[in-house]
Amino acid sequence: MWLLEKTGESGASLKELMDENIIKRLKGYRGIALIFLVIVTIEVILGYFSLFLAIVGILSGVVIGILSNRIFHLHWDDESQLVISNVDRIGVVVILLYVVVVIYRRFFLGGYFEGTPLLLVTLSIIAGTMIGRLLTTIVLVRRILRNLGL
Repeated sequence: MWLLEKTGESGASLKELMDENIIKRLKGYRGIALIFLVIVTIEVILGYFSLFLAIVGILSGVVIGILSNRIFHLHWDDESQLVISNVDRIGVVVILLYVVVVIYRRFFLGGYFEGTPLLLVTLSIIAGTMIGRLLTTIVLVRRILRNLGL
């Protein structure tokens, strides 16, 4: 991933200083976001969906992604010399809230959209969420490494 190739003061890439599970998670976020963005873009180009709603959905998703990134606590592990992540108590609460929102999205959005527009708003929000989580994770990893002088 090009966002992980940038090197810090130590000369090591971010990828080399992160646990493999974090890298896999980031690749998953990127893949889901790209697939959903392509679908939404095609629907906007074909005129089946509003560009404004797509942008609002994506931006809303980015905010959700930034907030939901609290699920994983990132920190430096001295033993492995890597940035690792784990889920803490607050993360469990955030996961539960996130699942409730995903399950009841029809309740939250169903009054405004139905059918294909509901699906596309949902895809836009999910794509934005993945982008928000991807970017926030990278920012947090860089912050941890900068604080360590790496």
